[in-house]
Amino acid sequence: MVEDSTRDIEPNTPEEGDIVMPSTLEMANPEMWVHEAVGILKVCRTTHMEPEIPEGEDVEMEELMRRVEKGDPYDPRLKPITKDASVLVSKNQKIPAWVVRLQGD
Repeated sequence: MVEDSTRDIEPNTPEEGDIVMPSTLEMANPEMWVHEAVGILKVCRTTHMEPEIPEGEDVEMEELMRRVEKGDPYDPRLKPITKDASVLVSKNQKIPAWVVRLQGD
């Protein structure tokens, strides 16, 4: 993550040595998988539009944006797929939103 922003990410490059790749068995764990792309908000966009300042109200734009983001918050970047809401498949049964399967040898 970029230090100043919770929505921006930077490439992960080690300062010394090579990148250590996880094993196949480690990658079979759903906790190893995260969302890299930004999430979609309730308004079907990935970012909030700049709100219009109401007439007769002396409010700063930053305060209005905080209100909008509080009502429809951004999902954290690099959120594990295990944190996604379960999918309702019948009246009483839910399943995880993602399935990780180990294939091959």
